[in-house]
Amino acid sequence: MASAVMYAGYFITAAKLRANHGALEILVFTAIATAIALFGVALVSEPDILPTTPESWLPLIALTLVSQIMGQGLIVYALAHLPAAFSAVGLLLQPLIAALAAWLLFAERLGPWELAGGGVVLLGIVLARLGSLNRRRIRAGDSAPQTLI
Repeated sequence: MASAVMYAGYFITAAKLRANHGALEILVFTAIATAIALFGVALVSEPDILPTTPESWLPLIALTLVSQIMGQGLIVYALAHLPAAFSAVGLLLQPLIAALAAWLLFAERLGPWELAGGGVVLLGIVLARLGSLNRRRIRAGDSAPQTLI
């Protein structure tokens, strides 16, 4: 629950900042602030957190480039073009896609709870999209409900 609240706070803040700041500026600020906070937590929980060989730095650098810079950078960029609420719900696809990839690539089984959770995520995304489309139509003066088709 705390993670969901923090994620929502991040999206709302980033969306508001995106109105006056560029994606790169927001990305740099959030990366530095997060790195400082998490480094302190990491040192307290695991004193030997830093890699000790040049080869052990490679996964950390790869995660930084792919997850933080590319992933979060694209999210912050998209917040200028999509509503924050829809973006947050849309990002719920991440675990669903990861589960499907694990099923296809590693033959991991998806049980009934995982399948039900995936269905709930997809339903939430559809409902969020319909709500977003209907709000736009109402603002434009057309009160007819929007359908997906």
